[in-house]
This record gives sequence, C-alpha cells and structure tokens, in this order.
Amino acid sequence: MDISFFQKILFIILISFFVNLILTLIYINLAKKYSFFDIPENISVHKKKIITASGITFVITFQVLGIIYFFTNISDNLNFEFYGKFWIFYFSILLLGIFFFFDDIKKINPVYKLFFQTTILFLSIPLLNLNYFPFENYTKLNLIIGLYFWVYTINIINFTDGTDGFLSTNCLISFIAISLTEINQSNYSFALMLSLISIGIMISYLIFNKPPAKIFMGDTGSIILGFTLFVCSYKLLIDGYWYIVFSYIIYTYLDCTLTLINKILKGYLPWARLFDYNFLKPIKKNISNKLKVFYINLTYNLLILLIIILQLYFQLNYLFVLSFILALFKIKIYKVLGG
Repeated sequence: MDISFFQKILFIILISFFVNLILTLIYINLAKKYSFFDIPENISVHKKKIITASGITFVITFQVLGIIYFFTNISDNLNFEFYGKFWIFYFSILLLGIFFFFDDIKKINPVYKLFFQTTILFLSIPLLNLNYFPFENYTKLNLIIGLYFWVYTINIINFTDGTDGFLSTNCLISFIAISLTEINQSNYSFALMLSLISIGIMISYLIFNKPPAKIFMGDTGSIILGFTLFVCSYKLLIDGYWYIVFSYIIYTYLDCTLTLINKILKGYLPWARLFDYNFLKPIKKNISNKLKVFYINLTYNLLILLIIILQLYFQLNYLFVLSFILALFKIKIYKVLGG
C-alpha cells in the first residue's frame, strides 16, 4: 500500500475535524443568540439548559467535504457507482438534517417524523445492494427487510443519544472499525470515505460533548449518524465482515431492543422518553454517576476495538462471541449502578 493512500486517509480525517470544529464554534454562538437549548425536564440527565441540535454541523461538514472530494477527484479509483452514491447520500442527509433540526427546535409529532424518515430511506435504497440482503432473487422481500432494518437501526442509535459522550464514543469506535476493515482491503470505497469523515467529526464533537457536555447533537446528529453507520455497515456485511459489524453494534441492539420490548409490554409507546435504557439508569438514580457511565462505556469500546483488531489482523473471527459477553456484562454493570 503506497504512502499516498495513507496521506489521503489522514487528510480526510484532519480536514473533517477542523471543518466541524470551526462550524461547531460558529454554531455555539448562533445557538446562544437564538436560544437553541435543551431544557431539563422532570426526568432528565442534566440540570441546566444545554445547546442542542449541533448535529446540523455534521450535515454541513459532510456537504463541504463531499463537494471538495467530488470536484477535486481526490481518489483515482472513483467510478460512476461512487458518484451516484455521492448524490443520493448527500441529498438524503441534507433533507434529514433540515427536517430533524426543526424537530429539535420546534418538536414535530413522532408519527410525522417516522413517516418522513421512512420516505427518505426508501428513496435512498440505491445506496444498498439488496441482492445480498438476505434472500437472493427476492428483491421486493429484500427491500422490505432492508428498509425495516435501516429504520430500526437509525432509531435505536438515536435512542442511545441520552448522556454526555455516550453515542459519540460508540460511533467513533464503530467508524474506526469500518475504516480499518476497508483499509485492510486496500479499498478506497464510498464506505471508507464516509467513515473517515465521520471519525474527524466525532473527535471534534467529543471536545464539547464529553462530560460535562457543553453541547448536544440532538436528533439532527443522531439520525445522520445512524443513517451513515448503516450504509457503511451494510458494505461490510456484503463483503463478509458480519462479525466486525456484530462486535461494534451488538450492545446498541441488546440494550435498546430489550428496553423497547419491556416498554411496550408496560403499555408505553416505543418513543416515550422514560430514560429507562440500562445506560441511563445509574444517571437517573444519581446524576453524579454520569462520569462513571462515560468511562465504563469508553473502556468497553476500547475493548471492542481490540477485539476487532484481533479479528482483522489475526483472523480470530470467533471473538465476536466475546463482544456479546462484554455487552451483557456492560448492561449488568449499569443495572447494578442503577439499583
């Protein structure tokens, strides 16, 4: 692998970091001016108003970086399929970003949000190769299954945006895992470009979102991250790296799915804000546990990254089972802390 490949990778991460950092500083001033704040409720994980909807900077960063790479043709390997995916992706996240920014500021009915989100995902289906998901020669069935999984994944990722630095740490490790997998194949793919941009965005965002958080991304950011993560993860799945995807996504699926089932059985709507996810229980009991939750999550993610590296470079694919065990253990720790 030549040095220019690594130079391109480093350049993408650095430029996305600085673009999002500058945009975030600008947004903080605008948010203060126009009062874009998340106001604490009776049940809340913070006690003072905090700037929200900063995820709009993710959208703008993707737009800026995408236009730069598209028109400078930064990779000699870009092809027609790459260009086609470029336009679909960037128009989709632009529409999602604008819609959910207004939701963060004005609050839109959840039914309308789900309808809009599903419509955009349906129009974005060309980003996925449905021949591989999961029934060959059954395109319509694959379309339905793929769309449902996409909607569900985006929303459970959104649900884990509940406390300082939690979702951003999860996404940072996930996008690093995706990047390492694509780099291991010496493949400058669309998924690699998106994940590298996302790494730069997440690092700059964590500067302001680590405990104690100064800003929240809101649904604007979490929906965009969920959208992007699914597109990149799907690329890994069809390339046969299901065990990598399993390793970095299993905790989110376990915690959210178990909580949603319990919530529905109790008669609540899936999107009801009860702060009942396992990682929120310690904070709900005592807000001072917020830092403990962050460091437990950080430690877990570093262990997951180590497992992924061992899977990629030492062919220890069976370690995905250890990821599952660690996810269960992490849930157990949060339950104990939450009483």
